[in-house]
Amino acid sequence: MTKINVEKEIWVEAKPEIVFEAITTADQMMEWWGDPFEIEELTPGAAIYFGRDESRKTMKVEKVTPPKKIAIRWPTPEAYGKAVILTTFDLKKERGGTRVKVTETGFEWLAPEVRTRRMEGTGDTYKRMLGKLKLYAEYRARL
Repeated sequence: MTKINVEKEIWVEAKPEIVFEAITTADQMMEWWGDPFEIEELTPGAAIYFGRDESRKTMKVEKVTPPKKIAIRWPTPEAYGKAVILTTFDLKKERGGTRVKVTETGFEWLAPEVRTRRMEGTGDTYKRMLGKLKLYAEYRARL
């Protein structure tokens, strides 16, 4: 089966350590993402809690390599069948700042009508959120 991914990237004028902290620290995530986060610890298998009340989700850390990468597995809704949705943030030093690439995988397992809607929503969300991350991390870099 051919893998189907959503990929978005942005360049941030901040060191990878600052960007990594912004995407792996609960209080900083809340600042730029806008929803509550709780992060048990940055080790594989640790839980990350995201959202409010009935929309709250529990994700799992799959892989973490500070300050270069974190991969998070999302819970699979019943309608998604066998799908395993994995989001990976890859950070790479570039031109005195950081290239942030977010990749979400697992869409190939979704029914076509669900896949299209989910991929469009995911792409739009990451485009918007990477813009917010850029502003936030660049602000933190100037402090």
